[in-house]
Parts: sequence; structure tokens; C-alpha cells
Amino acid sequence: MYDTILVPTDGSEPANRAVEHALELVDRYGAAVHVLYCVETHRTVSRH
Repeated sequence: MYDTILVPTDGSEPANRAVEHALELVDRYGAAVHVLYCVETHRTVSRH
């Protein structure tokens, strides 16, 4: 049913649950899994 699964995560608890679910699907269907770790960055640009 699944060949490849992409799992974006930010390390939060809801994202960790999504990773666990994805790993269950990987085990069930023999799919490849790709994990994308997402972080929010803030960039302050100073203009002189």
C-alpha cells in the first residue's frame, strides 16, 4: 500500500506520535521512511 513515507517532525510530542505511527506503517508495509526535521528560525536583519 505504501512504498515511501515522508515524516516531518519538529521534536514535539504530537510529531513524535506521528513518527511512531509512520514506523508502524513501515513495519506493516515494508515501506521506506524519510524523516524531515523542521525547526523554526528567526532572523533579525539590521539595516544601517
